[in-house]
Amino acid sequence: QQTTQKDQKALADSQKKLADDSKNIGEAQKELQQAAAHLQQARAKAYQEIAAKVGLAKAQADLAAARTEADRLSKDLTKSTKEQADYLQASKDADAAKAKLDSVRNDGSLSDDARRKQMEELTRTMKVPNEMVTKRLDGDASLMASRKTAAEAQNEITTLTRQVNIELAQDQNVVAATAALKTANDKFTALKTEMEKQQQAIAADQAKVAQDQQKAAQQQQQQQNRRPNTVKKK
Repeated sequence: QQTTQKDQKALADSQKKLADDSKNIGEAQKELQQAAAHLQQARAKAYQEIAAKVGLAKAQADLAAARTEADRLSKDLTKSTKEQADYLQASKDADAAKAKLDSVRNDGSLSDDARRKQMEELTRTMKVPNEMVTKRLDGDASLMASRKTAAEAQNEITTLTRQVNIELAQDQNVVAATAALKTANDKFTALKTEMEKQQQAIAADQAKVAQDQQKAAQQQQQQQNRRPNTVKKK
């Protein structure tokens, strides 16, 4: 009985500690969330300041303008090309070649070499309309200039973004917030590990109490079995 009481007390103590640990881990989780939010705010503020200082917004605006102009020119050139007589004829020829392709592929009267040559010729004919548009676009000086401007702006953005990220990692507020987040995370992880150990200890204590109770019940039953039966005399 003393063993059972001792184990029950150990179980109660473990359960109380678990309740305390649960409260502590809840507070630690809240601190962790606050630290993560603070770091996010610090990074956003520092990013805006650094990006403005290096001129990242201007480079992004230049890229957007160049892409818009290139897209406009590309659409206009494509439209005018498709309205030309030679393109219209090439498009008709491509449609006819596409319609003929399957019949040539399935024509059993053709040798393999003849079939291959005809299919290659038909395929080339089908590609002509797109090739005409591509040639027109690639040969336009204004479009090429817009594409070049866009490429240069993209390269500038890549360079500036790299610079922003370097300075961002060195920003004092970001460094401090990062350290605070690590501290909060370490605390939360330690408490979580401790709580898991406490849960395991409780499970062990519960098993021990159950074992003690079962043993006590068996001993009581054995004692009752050893008692002599008394028969009343008439």
